[in-house]
Amino acid sequence: MWKEDAYLAEVDIRLRKATSRSAVASAGFQSASEEHESLLVRLHPDTSVSSETIAHELPVIQAEPIVVDESVLESSAALELALEFADPSMSSLVGSGCSFLTLERAFAVDPRRVVWRLTLAECLSPETEYISIDARTGELVPYP
Repeated sequence: MWKEDAYLAEVDIRLRKATSRSAVASAGFQSASEEHESLLVRLHPDTSVSSETIAHELPVIQAEPIVVDESVLESSAALELALEFADPSMSSLVGSGCSFLTLERAFAVDPRRVVWRLTLAECLSPETEYISIDARTGELVPYP
């Protein structure tokens, strides 16, 4: 165990088929007792898990833990709902190597709110669309 008071801060899910070297998903953990470290845990295509301690020069911004329980939409349901709000011309980018689904706190809107943020992007292109939905209700959340 990294730190006894570790808490989930963010989850990133790649939306393309993973290669043998890339992670399928990653989760970031922070600790209230550790200002200059965080933990990154990766899930690989072969279902193996790896972890890495990340050093930070500046103190980590602490937040309420993200608690994943029955009230949080599963990733597949969140993706489906978020795509309903997406520009139809951008929805084809779900399989691109630069599109992600992220479970995170909506710091700029309301740091107590947990959202699923869909990032639709073509690699090496400036065009990116961000859609945030409330992780519990599925309602659209304004993206700053």
